[in-house]
Amino acid sequence: MFRVKTGSKGHTGRFGKGGLLTNYRRAKKTGLTPTEFAELLGISVRTLEDWEQGHRQPEGAARTLLAIALDNPDALLAAKARNDEAMLK
Repeated sequence: MFRVKTGSKGHTGRFGKGGLLTNYRRAKKTGLTPTEFAELLGISVRTLEDWEQGHRQPEGAARTLLAIALDNPDALLAAKARNDEAMLK
C-alpha cells in the first residue's frame, strides 16, 4: 500500500505543501501547465492546487496515478501524447 509520509516545517508529504508533486510540476519535468496536468489527471486545477498546497490529499486511483507519474514522468508524457492523438482523430 502506498503511504504519504508527513514531515516537519510545512512538509505535508509526498503530494502536499513542499512535497514532490509541487516540486515535480514546478521543475517542469513534465513541461505541462497546471491546466494540462489537471486535465490529464481528470481533475480540476483547483483540486491540483489543493493537493500542492496541502489542503487535501489525493485518494484512490488519483493517488496511484500520481505515484506512477512521480516515479516515471515519461509514462505521464506518453499518456498525454496518446490522448492528444486520440483527440485529433
